Amino acid sequence: MMSADELESGNTGEPAKLIRQRYREAADIIKKGKMSCFFINDLDARAGRLGGITQYIVNNQMVNATFMNIADNPTNVQLPGMYNKDENPCVPVIVTDKIGVCHGIFRTDNVPKEDIVKLVDTFPRQSIDFFGAIRARLYDDEVKKWISEIGVESIGKRLVNSKEAHPTFEQPKMTLEKLLEYGSLLVQEQDNVKRVQLVDMYLNEAALGKAAQQVKVPVPEGCTNQSLANFDPTARVMMVAASINFRAIQKKCVEATRRSISSDLEGDTEEQIVGFRGDAEEKIVRF
Repeated sequence: MMSADELESGNTGEPAKLIRQRYREAADIIKKGKMSCFFINDLDARAGRLGGITQYIVNNQMVNATFMNIADNPTNVQLPGMYNKDENPCVPVIVTDKIGVCHGIFRTDNVPKEDIVKLVDTFPRQSIDFFGAIRARLYDDEVKKWISEIGVESIGKRLVNSKEAHPTFEQPKMTLEKLLEYGSLLVQEQDNVKRVQLVDMYLNEAALGKAAQQVKVPVPEGCTNQSLANFDPTARVMMVAASINFRAIQKKCVEATRRSISSDLEGDTEEQIVGFRGDAEEKIVRF
């Protein structure tokens, strides 16, 4: 037996060594004539990949590499620093995944396992915390409902040194439709956070680029095409920032020019007015 929390250690390489050790222990039991297997709980909580939020630490990489090596050579699994020419028996490796963990999260809420499977399949790239947050949101609704009933001003009197019993809440009904709805809301919040972070990144990089120009720091020329050798990740940021600044300046200049047309034409002849307007409008359009 092995748990996902054993796949992390302060010592680099220790989890990978532990995997090989447990595998060989199971192989030794098989050598003695007894059935055995290597059972790992919640493997995807440590060795799985969660898209952009995965932390590719050294132990994570070594664990994945160890599993791949065992899959390629199941009868030749060696411990670090040791080598034995004798082949070991092939040991079945059984792992549990995110569905089992989520089933444990919603165990007291009487959510059917088929609903858990549907929920996990709907949000396959989310971490375990995501499903815990969905459950917490449903309980938060009960708290919000209680607050709306007694009023925000009465919360302190009701909870602190109150002669009344502690408030009790009904267990929320967790239907699949409700879980999917709250999951979608959480995904929208994640997307909003990503947008805000992206805007901040653009603004920061644009500010750095502008500062570099002011102090005459050489900025290498580049383009936004990642397939080319002169790709520059800040090129698009500078282009967007320059476009925004140019449009703002352009608008102000056009407005100021048109205001000056009206004020400067007082007292001029009609021929002068027509000529000046034509010349000014041509400059505005060209600008």
